[in-house]
This record gives sequence, structure tokens and C-alpha cells, in this order.
Amino acid sequence: MIPSRKRRALAVSLLVLPALACGSAEEASPDANSAQTPAADQAPPSSVSSPDEMPSDLPRFVAQEGWVNEPPANQMRLMQFRLPGGDSGDGEVAVASWPGGVGPLEANLDRWVAQVGMSTPAAQLPDEQRWAEEVRDFLVTTIYVKGPIAPMQGSGSDAGPIEDGAMIAAFVEKVGGTAVWTIKATGPAATIAKQEEAIRAFLRAL
Repeated sequence: MIPSRKRRALAVSLLVLPALACGSAEEASPDANSAQTPAADQAPPSSVSSPDEMPSDLPRFVAQEGWVNEPPANQMRLMQFRLPGGDSGDGEVAVASWPGGVGPLEANLDRWVAQVGMSTPAAQLPDEQRWAEEVRDFLVTTIYVKGPIAPMQGSGSDAGPIEDGAMIAAFVEKVGGTAVWTIKATGPAATIAKQEEAIRAFLRAL
């Protein structure tokens, strides 16, 4: 017969073991809020320094030389980079992920064009301001427009409007799928001009 003191110790141990097991499973489960984030099931690893670390079916977002990786300003952004611009002022690259899509291509391009005060439909932009190319399994449609840029509502930025601004924005579609990524480089026109080749390289490396 087991002494009463040992029986009590055995009973406590049997209660603790299931509790520990439940705690481990709960800690391993995804955050309940992550399902509400557009980028939740498409986000690449937090490190963007090596394409080899990223899943092959996702774009490869690799910072270019001199870019500064920053925490996303809001939950809609997958990642963002600051583009040092010196006396011209810094620019920014913001990446967002939309696993289920984010509306028609032309509607998005027209919206971006309107953000710099242009009334020209994106479909009428000349070749030097609009181009498309295939990168691995992605179709990348890019526009380059100039004009005053106001901070996006809800972006989390406290910066004022950029009167002499520019934007290079890309709509990245997964070929044969519904996933979309949007990439917007905005800032003073002089800074975006200096960074144009780096931004193009960023898009070609996807």
C-alpha cells in the first residue's frame, strides 16, 4: 500500500504533466491575430539578406546596398526600407502582400498615378514610364511617375507632403495563382532618380 504522502505527490505529478503538455501546444500554435494580417501566410523570413533563405515560391526581397531595413510602419506592410538621399531627403520602399489578390491590375496602377496628381490613365503612360517583365514565376508591372506625394492615410508616417516627388511602383503577380505583392518606392524626385537602378535591381531579383 502506498503511503498517503507519496499518493499526494503522485496525484500532483499526474495533474502537472497534462498541463505542461497543453501549454507547449498552445505556445506552438500561431498567433490568432496573424490570420487577419494580409501578409500572414506569405511573409518571407525576417532576414532579407540572403535569397537562399527564402521559400522558392515567394518573391525574393533583398535589400540593395545602402538601403536601411526598418520595422514596417503598419500591419499592412510586409517590410520597408529607407533609401538614404542625402541633401535631397530620404525615400522609402514599402512592400505589401495580398495572398488573395488586391483588385485588377489597371485599377491599382491608375490609383498610384492619381496619388501623384496625374490624370493620365496608366494604360496611356509611355514605355519609359511603364514596363512589364517576367521574373521567375512572377509578372512584374512597374510604373515610374512624378508629382506631389501626400503621406498615405493610415500609413503611420508623420512626414509632410513631398512637392517635388516621384514614385516607382510595381504590381507583382504570381503566374497561375492569385497572390499579389505591391512594391512602392516613394520620395523626393532626386532621391528616386539616384535610386532608380537599385530599385530596378530589387525588382529583377524577385
